Amino acid sequence: MIGLIGAMEIEVKYFIDSLTAKKKFRYLKRDFYQGVLEGQEVVVVRAGVGKVNAAVTTSLLVENFDIDYVINTGIAGGISPAKTETLVISDKVFYSDADVTCLGYQFGQIPGEDAIFKIDTELHNLVVKAVEELKIEYKTGTIATADSFITDLIQIEKAKEIANDLIACDMEGGAIAQVCRQCDKPFVIIRTISDIIGSDEQAICYEKLELIAAKTITKIIKQILKKISKFSR
Repeated sequence: MIGLIGAMEIEVKYFIDSLTAKKKFRYLKRDFYQGVLEGQEVVVVRAGVGKVNAAVTTSLLVENFDIDYVINTGIAGGISPAKTETLVISDKVFYSDADVTCLGYQFGQIPGEDAIFKIDTELHNLVVKAVEELKIEYKTGTIATADSFITDLIQIEKAKEIANDLIACDMEGGAIAQVCRQCDKPFVIIRTISDIIGSDEQAICYEKLELIAAKTITKIIKQILKKISKFSR
């Protein structure tokens, strides 16, 4: 069974509306929708924005359902030369707002955890193959996670030093990755770019494109589900 996590209602609404054999479950004020989407058994859930919401929701998902792997989907802020509506398939994710370097840890590393969470290679390759078969343009690279809507490249200056392939910033991916790693669940992060960080009209662009970008990623994920069979480790 596939777990689909989005932060906001617009990122999961079209999945939920498309489910067949739908059942609704509620845990800790969160609604989980189990059903069939494009021939795959899935559970769709809106996590809410931010790392704590993402971590709590991911924990509930893997604890209460027989999840084989997790897809985190939705929108993200892009880093130039990425363009709006670009599809991003992350191969790594880390925190850009964690700093325990004074105690000898790497920037972005939580003590006791990996400094960078790598996406399961086999799952990542399956997604890439599905996207390529659909002839969809995409970028792959690192996503940085922070509890901030990043509007200035100065905010992620250290993150760019850690990952020279940094392509986007979000507010949930790292937390989802951390929980999945602890629970031994493969995961992948797939997003579309809704705005370009540091651009003159970033906020206006985000408000204009967030719905379009969410619809785009929904369509892509549904196509991916058609292409990939049940993932097994």
